[in-house]
Amino acid sequence: MAERTNFKSYNKKIAIDDGEGGSKLRVYQRIGRGVESDRLLVKCGDCHEKIQICYDDTYGIEIEGVYASIAEWRRVLLPLLYPKGDGPDFE
Repeated sequence: MAERTNFKSYNKKIAIDDGEGGSKLRVYQRIGRGVESDRLLVKCGDCHEKIQICYDDTYGIEIEGVYASIAEWRRVLLPLLYPKGDGPDFE
């Protein structure tokens, strides 16, 4: 079973500065029960837009209805997170 991450109390506040010119994301975690997967609800820091990310160590990750393996999500998202190529190499 996954452990809960301690997300700060700023989840309840909108427009908290992240120090880089944007707003901090508001993140809520739910541990899955039964056949449900663990999931994260990520809300915009400025408004009420949100996405849901369901994840499972065995099967993969589903982001807003798009399912792929963990390796495939890494292939797609790591270049966005590390544009200079200095990020971790999971190949």
